[in-house]
Amino acid sequence: GDHVVLSGDQNDGDIVEVYAEIAEDLVKETDKIALQKTPATLNYEDDTLILTTEQGETLSVSPPVLRKACGSAGNKHPDMVTDSVKPETIHHRGNYAVSIAWSDGHTSIFPFDQIEAVARAAAAP
Repeated sequence: GDHVVLSGDQNDGDIVEVYAEIAEDLVKETDKIALQKTPATLNYEDDTLILTTEQGETLSVSPPVLRKACGSAGNKHPDMVTDSVKPETIHHRGNYAVSIAWSDGHTSIFPFDQIEAVARAAAAP
C-alpha cells in the first residue's frame, strides 16, 4: 500500500504517535510468541520411541536403551533388561516428563531432557 507519512518532521502529527503505538504493541506481541513453547512429546511407533522436543526436533531411541537408562531405585539390574522390552503405556506428566509402564513390569518416570540426552548419546558414533 501507499505510505501515509511521506515527508515532514517525524515528531509532527498524531499519525506518528499511532505508528509508534502500533510498533510498540507489535514488539510486545512478538515477544510473547517467542516465549511460548510447544510441549515435548514422546510416542511409540514401529518399535521406536520418538521424542519431539520443545524446539520441534525429532529424536529416536530404542525402548531397551531408554529402559536401561532408568535411574529409579526399582531399576536394580539394568544389565538384565532384554532387547524385547517395550512400553505398554506412556503417560505425559505435565509438560516436563512421561511415565512409562514397560513390558517387564517396571515403571519409569523420565523428564524429557533426560530422554533427549539418552537419545543423543545413543545416536553418537
